[in-house]
Amino acid sequence: MAIPFTVSKSEEAYALAMSPSKAMAGCGADYTLRVQKVDEKTLKGNFRDGREYVLSRQ
Repeated sequence: MAIPFTVSKSEEAYALAMSPSKAMAGCGADYTLRVQKVDEKTLKGNFRDGREYVLSRQ
């Protein structure tokens, strides 16, 4: 099952909006992950529960 999502971008941040409720009724709450640009290869953000995540390009 594919989950629809959209990506928004500003100068220093990205927002990944995921919509599992649009894929299947009762599938879960929609949410948005926001990431801030740390440097040219690294983005950093937090999950809804506060856990940190890092996306890095090699």
